[in-house]
Amino acid sequence: MPSYNISQGAGITQVYVQACFLGSDLTVIITAGKAHVGAIALAVPCAHNAEGVLASCSVVTAPGHRDNIPAETAALKLCKALHCNVSVTAGLHIDQASKEEIMTLVDNSTKAVDILISKIKEG
Repeated sequence: MPSYNISQGAGITQVYVQACFLGSDLTVIITAGKAHVGAIALAVPCAHNAEGVLASCSVVTAPGHRDNIPAETAALKLCKALHCNVSVTAGLHIDQASKEEIMTLVDNSTKAVDILISKIKEG
């Protein structure tokens, strides 16, 4: 079963992505700072159109957390790119993070997911 470990960024805004296939499905963990389970997203391909794969996504978010945004964004992006079911567990936390640090975390998460897609497609 292929697995992937990716990091993006540096210092307190460094994001880690771990991914592995479970059969033809992909499961992904995205963490930064104090790792935790803040949200879980499941994206499933549901149709194709001229623009590509369409996907449906369900998200469960722990009370008081905002990890639903990176979890859902990553799950949908991976599902559409790889045409498979994708689960993403996200937990990104920096104590008293500034707006800039939060934006950097989100950006690093997006870049790490893009790297993951490239690595998977390379085979």
